[in-house]
Amino acid sequence: MHALLGILSILLVMLPVPALPACGDTPDPVAYRFASTSSIKLLPNGLLMAMYDDPSTARPTHVTLHRTHAILSPQADSLFTPVSTPVTLYSSDWTAGSVTYVVNTHPLFYGTALADHGMPTRLWQDVHEDGLNGNEVYFTKCSTQDCSSRPSK
Repeated sequence: MHALLGILSILLVMLPVPALPACGDTPDPVAYRFASTSSIKLLPNGLLMAMYDDPSTARPTHVTLHRTHAILSPQADSLFTPVSTPVTLYSSDWTAGSVTYVVNTHPLFYGTALADHGMPTRLWQDVHEDGLNGNEVYFTKCSTQDCSSRPSK
């Protein structure tokens, strides 16, 4: 009986492991290494969305969503107190003047497959906000009308 269980356990180990479904793939790090972001937008939830253009089409194809620590006017830039996490500064010129966004260097979310309204239809969450290193979790596949799905388990 023990020999039979031993043989069965060896056979189970030798069986190929099924691949993850396409929705569980991790984001491609190369896609987020374009020369620079094409545009940025502060979302109502306080996340800053940075859009990346595909160099061959000059159209945005990928986004990152960063936690925003502060929004500074040019006069307030020198008043900013550094935070304990690495931050990146994004500047934007508006009709009312320039604004600087202080955001986490590593994004909270990575998105691809942008819909017509500009939001990603595939989203991964980087819970540790430590950059693309394989520990990202597939968050949701959003419909073009609703991106409020809960994380998949």
